[in-house]
Amino acid sequence: MPKAEVGTPKWISTQWKKKGLNKLRWYCGLCNVSCRDANGFQLHLAHENHLRREIEASERRKVQDTESRYQADAYSEAFERSMLRYLVRYKLG
Repeated sequence: MPKAEVGTPKWISTQWKKKGLNKLRWYCGLCNVSCRDANGFQLHLAHENHLRREIEASERRKVQDTESRYQADAYSEAFERSMLRYLVRYKLG
């Protein structure tokens, strides 16, 4: 089989494959890992490192949700106090 001519799409594709720059179809953003095929991706998802990172990420999300809820409560309380002061001062007084 003859080699592809330099500059043709086939030649470029071959060069990319040699360098490992093929399309990233299977990529885990949590672990920053790219896999060559679906089987490798499934193995990665079942691996203990990925599962540990998933648990850590879910725990971080829970903490962030709790913190944001407390911030909203503090804002609501401050708003309520200032609104009541306004009503007493300008509407009732």
